Amino acid sequence: MLALMLVFPGFAVNSSMNDSAASDAAQMMIWWSTVLARILTAVLALIFQIYAARKERDGIR
Repeated sequence: MLALMLVFPGFAVNSSMNDSAASDAAQMMIWWSTVLARILTAVLALIFQIYAARKERDGIR
């Protein structure tokens, strides 16, 4: 999540924006980066849960 928060705001801010617009854009991108991080975390948790259930079902430790 930290990597997304550091990378995404740079995409939203350009040199022609005033300080207020740049701040709003950066804040919005930080919010979206947290949303994307939560979605990625949920997807990875689901994948690992399926993987663990298959290993348990097959009797593999």
